[in-house]
Amino acid sequence: MQSKTQILFSLLSLGVLILSFGGCQSDAIGPETGRPGSGLSPIPLREDVEADKLALLFSGEIIAPQALYLTISADLKTLRFNIPDSLSFLRDIEFTPRDAFDMVQLSMDSVGRQWFRDGKYTAWDSLNTYFGLTFLDTFVLPAWERFNESMYVTFRSAHRFNPYLVSEKYDTLEGVESAFTVGLGGDSPSLYFGVFDNRKFFLIRDAWGDCPSGCIHARFYLFRNRNNSYKLDESWPPGDEEGVPQWLIDAKRGILLNYETSDLRGTPWELRTIPGPP
Repeated sequence: MQSKTQILFSLLSLGVLILSFGGCQSDAIGPETGRPGSGLSPIPLREDVEADKLALLFSGEIIAPQALYLTISADLKTLRFNIPDSLSFLRDIEFTPRDAFDMVQLSMDSVGRQWFRDGKYTAWDSLNTYFGLTFLDTFVLPAWERFNESMYVTFRSAHRFNPYLVSEKYDTLEGVESAFTVGLGGDSPSLYFGVFDNRKFFLIRDAWGDCPSGCIHARFYLFRNRNNSYKLDESWPPGDEEGVPQWLIDAKRGILLNYETSDLRGTPWELRTIPGPP
């Protein structure tokens, strides 16, 4: 697996202009470092929502670098312009997240529940301020038979961030049993960005039949970057006798290129509709 430094040089070798993250770089310092930081509030919301979320998923960073966001935003336009008319229906497929990129949910342990009820729980104050999270709601499951009481607290931010990494920061707080991303549910066609063998690509999943409850049929299309354009390289319908093709396994790994195994607790919901490991 390539490191983030390697992927940066890979993008450079592809002729991508890597810009400085600028003022956002210092804001990426978490509050747990003890160093001053103004958090996410000064960072304006990026206009291209789809590109921002794709950059967040791919980057392995809490906030995606501006250069990566700009690259994906431009490449999405190039991709859709180059999709042939015979596959014009693919132009309408967008990245459709199954996890919220502005929310986190916490399961409180017995101590945390009591502190919260007493209005004395403050362990999350620094993170909440840093990420711009505000209280959304609380859900309590009362004790029943052999099950103990459970309390879930949900926060929402006006900013977008990598929910997999932010939830892991909350998971370490005293009084928090575990922290989760907030699933949005449903199933639908989607689109993903990745890099494999030093080449950028987009993987498009077309799906139909009982969506959004659970799509029955799907077909995958791989568009690789060639000479600053995107061309269809492969397509595959699940159910082929040959099984999952290697290029699809490689694409899935390329989407998660910037994550170490320990970064994520299981594969993000975003990728569980793609057959094969990881």
